Amino acid sequence: MLWGLNYIKYFKLKNCYIRIETTDTNLNKIISITGKCVVLPPPYIIISSRGHIIPTLGICSNITNNVTYTPLSEINKIFYIVKDYRPMIFSVIIGNKKRLPPELIRIITSYLNGHTKELCIL
Repeated sequence: MLWGLNYIKYFKLKNCYIRIETTDTNLNKIISITGKCVVLPPPYIIISSRGHIIPTLGICSNITNNVTYTPLSEINKIFYIVKDYRPMIFSVIIGNKKRLPPELIRIITSYLNGHTKELCIL
């Protein structure tokens, strides 16, 4: 739960790719939403039936290009998605040490290009 969230700490997430995990109370399973963070708190969008204002996090989905607003109280984890350069660097180093042909090293690095890693920030 993110009720005591320090918004300044997470301000760098705007316009970055993130993945959040929430739990569905009806199905009792974890739902993962991946996309670009477009709206950070404190925009208060959702108003509950009792009139309470609930802070939300807006994510533009990669698949549907729709913005999904998720209440902060339902978010369990937030992952920051960044490009992973380590496999490409290691493949070049190993290829040079083992004296592999440059074409093979180029094919391996082009295959590894675009790999990402997720850093858990909450």
